[in-house]
Amino acid sequence: MNGRRCRLLGLGTLAALGMVTIATNALAQRSGEEGWSAARLYDDANAEVREGALGTAILEYRRAELLSPRDPDIAANLALARQQAGLAAPALPWFERAARAFSVLEWTIASLSGLWLLCAALAANALSNRGRKLVVPCAIAAALAVVVSGSGLALTSSELRTAVIVTAKAGTELQLSPFEGATSETRVREGESLRADTRHGAYLHVRGGDGQQGWVDSAAVEPLFLGTS
Repeated sequence: MNGRRCRLLGLGTLAALGMVTIATNALAQRSGEEGWSAARLYDDANAEVREGALGTAILEYRRAELLSPRDPDIAANLALARQQAGLAAPALPWFERAARAFSVLEWTIASLSGLWLLCAALAANALSNRGRKLVVPCAIAAALAVVVSGSGLALTSSELRTAVIVTAKAGTELQLSPFEGATSETRVREGESLRADTRHGAYLHVRGGDGQQGWVDSAAVEPLFLGTS
């Protein structure tokens, strides 16, 4: 029975390891293809600011921030670019702010470490009744680490898949329907961060942090990463 339990734990752990590494593999592949590095993206963003392309600059600063989330220079220049564009920093709930404090790679490493520790603790408990006083606290700590790091990875991966930034210099209309000439009630400004959830032809359905939603021309925005283009 103990052997079967250990095999099930092993299979479950391997499945979880595969799931949590998907985002990291995608990030590494795209970074290699594009030649991305935090330093290069930061320099590109600074050049875009000098050219007056604030939307593209904000996009590049955010991409640099994905790779180096605690770099003070990136954070300072991103805030300055948003100020020049007349934008406030997005109002994020505390858990999203916490998730952004670490990169996808860091969240993945934490998830993997927690999973291995949890598997080892549960296997030790299944194989022997000795040392349970030590095994149980280790298993609880590992489970908490998996929950926290898994949540952080999920939040970060969700942003990678759905976030778009307005790069059109004049901003773009937020339309009520995905058709050329459709009624528009407002505009989204250059540099604004949005979340895209649906595509219809040349238009994306997006949501803003202030609750506004509608359709924008996909040519006016750029994806933060993979997922929406």
